[in-house]
Amino acid sequence: MPSLQSLFLSVLPLGMVLSAPLEERQTAEKMIVINWHHNKTTNGVSMHAFNADETMLLGQTPCIKFSNSAYTLDTGNFFNLPLTMNLDYNGFGNLTYAGKTYIVHSKKEISGGITCSRMFADDEAEAECIIPWAGQMPLESPLNFVVDCSASRFQKRYAEPPVAELSLPERNILELRQGAPSCTPILDTQRVGDGSPQNWWLKKQISETIECGDTKSCSTGFSNSESFTISADIGGPLNKWIDAGFSVQKTKETGNQYSCDGVPGDTVCIWYQMAHIQYTVKNVQKAADASCGKDTESAPFSITSPTKNNEGGKYSCMTGKKCKSKGSQYWEKR
Repeated sequence: MPSLQSLFLSVLPLGMVLSAPLEERQTAEKMIVINWHHNKTTNGVSMHAFNADETMLLGQTPCIKFSNSAYTLDTGNFFNLPLTMNLDYNGFGNLTYAGKTYIVHSKKEISGGITCSRMFADDEAEAECIIPWAGQMPLESPLNFVVDCSASRFQKRYAEPPVAELSLPERNILELRQGAPSCTPILDTQRVGDGSPQNWWLKKQISETIECGDTKSCSTGFSNSESFTISADIGGPLNKWIDAGFSVQKTKETGNQYSCDGVPGDTVCIWYQMAHIQYTVKNVQKAADASCGKDTESAPFSITSPTKNNEGGKYSCMTGKKCKSKGSQYWEKR
């Protein structure tokens, strides 16, 4: 299985929250997560509010057309105490709640006391802030999630593609005859059924994380980014790589022809997403001759390969906590 870092998991395990000391739990319960998403393809904007561990949806706005005006969340848990976000095309601006206005920024000393992060690309933008909850506790029951504006923020994320473990090929008479040329097995890899294809994104940070000065904006681009070679992810020992009839290739370059700008005091970095297809295969060990024994097969396992056309692949600008280190990556279902 791949050795990949687990990043940006949007839901903390409930057991971790319950096992925390009472004082820490009370502190966490008083914070909420606000997410603003702009789908630039459809020009739709939506807002969602969650409790601290993102297990409960507290409120949401309809998917409405983007404009330079403010967006207000004033239903459900926010009926008596509305929350307003006034953000630009790329999610930068301010947030007003409980009589206080904050700047959407990663540093508390600049924002006015909250922590935010942003993502913006050619087709979407997102801002996420962790703010103090001013309502009464406990919070109301969770709402049904019905609005997304095609926000990737709410797709289930995984640390790596789920793959079946590959057991070693069955031991048979062929292993005792490795030195006999006439009985050298023929090794092959074949698709299992239709391959049970699944679509994945591999998202990878391709630049260094740049710290902007407190009074100056900054940018990151070609000079501090790197083009990575992405290879097919193999779920077990493999006789040979195959495309199994899908439009995929064994390796693909990310490229690094992109730049991102950050505001004063912020951190900024570049991420790239590459489309992959996961499919199921098996190793086949064919007997060279009927006298050499029977053919054997391995247990099914998965290959996750980059697609040839990389449809939907893109560069994205990230700020704040979304910036990790160059080379960091995670998988996301698409």
